[in-house]
Amino acid sequence: MAMALSGTEALHSVFSAIADRAGNTERGRVAREKENERIASFMRTAMASQERVAEFQKKL
Repeated sequence: MAMALSGTEALHSVFSAIADRAGNTERGRVAREKENERIASFMRTAMASQERVAEFQKKL
C-alpha cells in the first residue's frame, strides 16, 4: 500500500496497461492475437452467411 501511495506503483501500472493495449508486452501480444482471431472467426461466419443468402436468392 505504501508503494501505491507513493505513486511509483500507480505510474508503473498505468504505463504497463498502456503497453499491454499497444501490444508491446507478451500479455498484450497474446490478447491482440486472441482478438484478431475472434475478429477473423466472425468475418468467416459473416462471409458464409452472405454466401448462403446469395444462394437462397438465386433459387428464388
